[in-house]
Amino acid sequence: MTIALQAYAVRAQRGSQDAALLTGTGKDLMEATAAHVLTSIRGDYPAGANFMALLGMAFMALGLAVPEQPAEPGEPPAKALERGLFASACAVNKLRNKEGTGHGRPWPSTVSEDEATAAIELAGCVSGYLLAKLKLRAR
Repeated sequence: MTIALQAYAVRAQRGSQDAALLTGTGKDLMEATAAHVLTSIRGDYPAGANFMALLGMAFMALGLAVPEQPAEPGEPPAKALERGLFASACAVNKLRNKEGTGHGRPWPSTVSEDEATAAIELAGCVSGYLLAKLKLRAR
């Protein structure tokens, strides 16, 4: 599963001409990665959890920081990065739901190519980071 998700992340980062589809793919990639992380660590994941909850559980299972956790004095600088990655992932999900192909919207997407490119690159970055942390955990 990890190898399949890494290949998915690389494909997503390479891009597409369909901005709405690209944004949706990014969200799906992050959701599948979060589910994989939880399944790898806990043996299952809550299939009914919303995106933010599922991603938050995956971050916490890996010991990563989320924005709801205030910065602690002397914490490693990477914790700020982790909070930013989480916030960015949630922003991609919101873009997909409100402006992209989320929830089967029957009207044209307003996601620009630049927004879609940023969204899919962020999704690949977040997913790649989670998979790298999962690999380190397995050592």
